[in-house]
Amino acid sequence: MTNFKSIVPYELSIKPVHLFGGATPLLCAGAPESFNCMTIGWGSVGCVWNRPYASVFVRLTRYTHQFMEKQRFFSINCFGGHAKGMLTELGSKSGRDIDKMHYPGLTPVFSYDAPCFEEASFILICKKMYAQMMQPDLLVGEYKTDVINELYSSGESRQNFHMIYYGEIIHALERD
Repeated sequence: MTNFKSIVPYELSIKPVHLFGGATPLLCAGAPESFNCMTIGWGSVGCVWNRPYASVFVRLTRYTHQFMEKQRFFSINCFGGHAKGMLTELGSKSGRDIDKMHYPGLTPVFSYDAPCFEEASFILICKKMYAQMMQPDLLVGEYKTDVINELYSSGESRQNFHMIYYGEIIHALERD
């Protein structure tokens, strides 16, 4: 990872809402011999238990879920606007159906035991510290019906809730 500089996690200057609400990063997890990635739109960055963290949401039916369960480390890879087509395709196909490890134009590398991509502009390497299944009965007020009706009530999404993973940001990399 020669084209990157390290950033102290507490000095990150990212816009967290943009990171997960518009940038469509790739979540990567697995081992060098077998890993997967998926586009994500839900997550957060902050501080918990006196540690910088990132959280990500993964449905149990996603191929990446099994890699998140097996491995302790994961990465969040952000790309510039030039990657929109690639991110759309990677988000619309499962790693069960295509080989995301060798996707054209992406060079997988491992940093701190987490798969990531050399072409990313920004990478968060995270060490899994907490995981919890989303519990819809804990949704509060109007969110109880709104979220269920909007996101978990029909088709493949029906009752296909997310596992929420919190990872301590142990390394942040930004392209030079």
